[in-house]
Amino acid sequence: MGIEYKKRLDKAVEAVGLNQETTKVVEEDKILENVLFAASQAQDCIYATMDLAEEKNLPINQKYHDIVKEKLDAGVRVVRIGFGETSDFQIIKSRLGLEQNTYTFKRNPIIEDYQRLLMVDKKFLFFKKGGSFYKTQDPALIIQFLNYFAETYERSI
Repeated sequence: MGIEYKKRLDKAVEAVGLNQETTKVVEEDKILENVLFAASQAQDCIYATMDLAEEKNLPINQKYHDIVKEKLDAGVRVVRIGFGETSDFQIIKSRLGLEQNTYTFKRNPIIEDYQRLLMVDKKFLFFKKGGSFYKTQDPALIIQFLNYFAETYERSI
């Protein structure tokens, strides 16, 4: 088990390539600002992954959670997969306190399958590869990350 989905995604990303016209590096000190803006523009759905232990120890900015709640209240679907231990999942689930019908939060125990990503409306994608953050609207990359997300979601609990 483990890393099969992550390896498959890495190969697919390598095959598609990081087209410099459609995929841009986002400096680490600008990634939050970019993600907040994109999430605030969501009309249909937000897909996100998280490392549960990391989120427990270094929670993302409260403004992000406020935007997510606003979007949920507006009927946007938010689907999250947290990778890691059950105890961390329970802490994060409790901390977030989200119960809307359009919110789904599942846990995947296989941390090796974790790929940091946030996708908005299946049109805008933020991800981390190596030590760099990227943003893209490249449909070929988005479909690869969407496939990864769907596969890992199905195996999550």
